[in-house]
Amino acid sequence: MPADLARETVDLIPGARFEIIRRAGHLPPVERPGDWADHVTRFLRATGHAGAAQAAP
Repeated sequence: MPADLARETVDLIPGARFEIIRRAGHLPPVERPGDWADHVTRFLRATGHAGAAQAAP
């Protein structure tokens, strides 16, 4: 997705974030897995879906 379209789309989704992963193309989880994981982890922690310890269901 082009960055300008992604920026517009994120404004339509409450709580969404737009992040650019430098030196990645169409598959950031494959091309830059560490950077991608850092972004996802920060998002999950910020939204209360990940923490230091999670209880098993």
